[in-house]
Amino acid sequence: MLTTKLFERPSNDFEYLGYKLRINSTFSAHNLLNISHRKFKKMFEPKFEKHYLRYRFELLKHWIRENEFYSQDYINHLDKLIHKMYLSYELTAYEQEYIKHYHGIVFAKIRNLKSLIVDFPTQNDEIVYYKYENTSFYHIVGEQMIPIKRNGELFITSKKILLSQNLDVFPVEFDDIINYKVSPYGLLIMTKYNTYAFKAYDDYLAYVSLERVLRLEKINL
Repeated sequence: MLTTKLFERPSNDFEYLGYKLRINSTFSAHNLLNISHRKFKKMFEPKFEKHYLRYRFELLKHWIRENEFYSQDYINHLDKLIHKMYLSYELTAYEQEYIKHYHGIVFAKIRNLKSLIVDFPTQNDEIVYYKYENTSFYHIVGEQMIPIKRNGELFITSKKILLSQNLDVFPVEFDDIINYKVSPYGLLIMTKYNTYAFKAYDDYLAYVSLERVLRLEKINL
């Protein structure tokens, strides 16, 4: 998922190359987890502040490319590195969103699933597992996105995926789903009759949540 411009900082290329040659043997992406925060602090020189910032982000990005994975270990190690490399207050909004995205995915994969209380009717044996706000629901016809409802609440239950808005419920039963995937339209749901898209704040998070419920309910698509 790593975007090209994330975890990069500019500096004078010619000066930076000289700086990097001087300290490059000190750190590598392979030993970052074993280096103490004191060593990162010790390497700081005020006159090379901009170059040192670029160098730390460069190391971090290299580490991310080698280790990026939707797992608890990955996001824990990433948090640890950002903290001990003194980069916590240097992150852009997009970099913070990247980290938030991974935390959300990992949480969705490992959290204990409990039944949510909802204001729409459910079947006696139906359990509501996930809820995501500010989600829109579309009917996909060709390459057209035809709005059904905007800014509702997405729910994933043991029986269906649905959008609820002002007591109106728009369900898609699991029995009708042929396939599903993340697409530019959002979470694309292909059924026996139509194709729909749920456009959430984080489409991949919604996908992972749906995937987990389907596995839990032993539904193979």
